[in-house]
Amino acid sequence: MKTFLTLLAATLCCLSHSPAARAQEKAWNAPDEMQALFASHADNRLGLWIELINEMSKDRKLTLAEIGVWKGDFAYQILKQCPNVEKYYLVDPWRHLDDWKKPLNVDDQHFNRIFDATLSRLRFAQDRIVVLRGTTLEVIDQVKDAELDLVYIDGDHTAKGIVIDLIKLFPKVRAGGVLGGDDYVDNIYHHDPTRFDPTMVKPVVDGFVAAHGLPRVYSNSSQFAFIK
Repeated sequence: MKTFLTLLAATLCCLSHSPAARAQEKAWNAPDEMQALFASHADNRLGLWIELINEMSKDRKLTLAEIGVWKGDFAYQILKQCPNVEKYYLVDPWRHLDDWKKPLNVDDQHFNRIFDATLSRLRFAQDRIVVLRGTTLEVIDQVKDAELDLVYIDGDHTAKGIVIDLIKLFPKVRAGGVLGGDDYVDNIYHHDPTRFDPTMVKPVVDGFVAAHGLPRVYSNSSQFAFIK
């Protein structure tokens, strides 16, 4: 009997330290860890997303998309500091849009220079990036449904723009994946209201999450995320 119990204890000990058990111990516990990360990164945008992505990818590769790339500052940091990001979609029209009333809607010549500089800056990760140059409506069908583990939305923050991004991107994120983004703030008037449209990220995100019966929005001073 003693020998049997000894063998049983040894077997259980081995099982508890098996690769499968270790993977289970390291698994991403989304709600608890998301809440802790947002609480500990009240004003640190990059720190929040780098740590969140690295937590999600501890035991697997991830596919991400960024909507609204501009000069590639965010993409550069994620690709540098998150080694398990296997594929990264860069979605941005990089062109003047006649119906977009925001300060960064510069002329096409300026956009072309920014586009070239962005690709040059991200050349170190050229085997991991996929460039989709166009609006969300124009290019998002090149991303498969449920392909994305995480999407970061920082593009058209008008009411029309954020509605389009959320509706079109939601099917592209796998169940249990994360949708998040920038400018989740109470003040909708970031710019001169006589010249520019208000920033409607927070009210639209809150309405979208409520309409889909999702548990909650995680947020800090400017960032948001919710789990599909």
